[in-house]
Amino acid sequence: MSEPELRLGCCKTLKDLARASGISYTSVRGWQHKPGFPVEEDGTFNIWAVCEWRCQSFNFNNVPAGGVAGTEPSELKRRKLEADTAIAEIEQKLKQQKFDSESGKLVDRIAARRWIATSYATIRHRLESAPSEHASCFPESVRSDLIEQWKRINRNILRQLANYMNQTPGVEGEVVSVD
Repeated sequence: MSEPELRLGCCKTLKDLARASGISYTSVRGWQHKPGFPVEEDGTFNIWAVCEWRCQSFNFNNVPAGGVAGTEPSELKRRKLEADTAIAEIEQKLKQQKFDSESGKLVDRIAARRWIATSYATIRHRLESAPSEHASCFPESVRSDLIEQWKRINRNILRQLANYMNQTPGVEGEVVSVD
């Protein structure tokens, strides 16, 4: 059974959350036991929800007299605004991607790979069968040499076509075998 895909903006573990937020793992682990620490239903951690929780639950009474860089209320509000803006942009992109997918503008990579492989197989079959199908068109004296030359040319065409098809943008990995 395959594992469900992780949602955008979520982390699977506290270590991933610490890495994504730039906070030490020890600090993040301590947050886990504080009231209101956000954990998604599937056990993952939404980075934006954790940041918002952290901004709301930050105790400004514990800030040293000189303050801590980036922890003043105005700075936290600015960071939250930046995070909210980023979330809005991501949500807009996701809506557009969903619309493109539903309207048929977005092509599924697996379907594209399948189409490329099927097209290549059809072309390959036709090119490889052509010399023997048309052998009777050549004079007996040069038939075998011409057929071999034709097959060599077809192999070169197929190799070039396979290389071109394997370089299709957005479709990673080798789709068709070169030989």
